[in-house]
Amino acid sequence: MAIKDLTHVARHLFLCNGSSCAARGAAASTVALREEIEARGLHECIHTTKTLCNGRCDDGPIVIVQPDGLWYKYMDPAAARRVVVEHLGAGTPVEAHVLYAWGDRAIDDRPVPGVSVPPPAEVTVPRG
Repeated sequence: MAIKDLTHVARHLFLCNGSSCAARGAAASTVALREEIEARGLHECIHTTKTLCNGRCDDGPIVIVQPDGLWYKYMDPAAARRVVVEHLGAGTPVEAHVLYAWGDRAIDDRPVPGVSVPPPAEVTVPRG
């Protein structure tokens, strides 16, 4: 694996792949987002990191864009590609999927029209 030259990175995306987001298709969204970044030649200036839980399980899959301070909700593969094209490529956030923007006083956890997201998987913790 090549070492990334971080001096060229303009944005860092955190892609939640925790258990609830994974149950809702985070792996497919992660692949779609990374493929779109590569296809558009943005791989040098955008770095992605798969994470575990980011604490917004009911809104997942989650993608966080830094240093923009934007949290995206319900990231299916189509929405993930839109984030690359519209937000990262053209500078316009995909408003329907914005969960939170740094400095906002409220979280927008309303459903996104036309997006069907399965409920998060029930997680059980073994005892003993």
